[in-house]
Amino acid sequence: MDPKDVRSYDVETRFAVADARGAGLRGALVTRGFCAPAHDAAPDAAHRLDVWFVGGDLYPVDDGDAEAWSALFGAAHLPRRSVGSRLGLWFASVALGIDLEPPEPRGVQRYTVARPVVGYVDVLYADADLRVTRGNRGSLVVTRR
Repeated sequence: MDPKDVRSYDVETRFAVADARGAGLRGALVTRGFCAPAHDAAPDAAHRLDVWFVGGDLYPVDDGDAEAWSALFGAAHLPRRSVGSRLGLWFASVALGIDLEPPEPRGVQRYTVARPVVGYVDVLYADADLRVTRGNRGSLVVTRR
């Protein structure tokens, strides 16, 4: 892969909490990654991009919500994980090199992935204003400029 062909590929997902403990609290999850044209041997290589994600952030949208955010998402308030869940997280951290940093004072939770898994997206349609892609796990994404 030629490094000049690699582009950043960041996805921001905004959400509002519906749970009674944090109803109305707004947050965002930003997933950071990269994409590059698929290697020539790939099926549909002309319309395919390889993608891999290397980390991201989860944070409150409004700075004034840091206390409410911490009360809902802070480590002290999370439910105890089952043994199976803890084992799965441990395996992911070892296999993928996932590092979950301690939350920052304003509520930002950052993670990094040292050994990301490479997936792909097929570009189904693209023009100057619209792009439609399907991911290797079946996700369909419509992006408007």
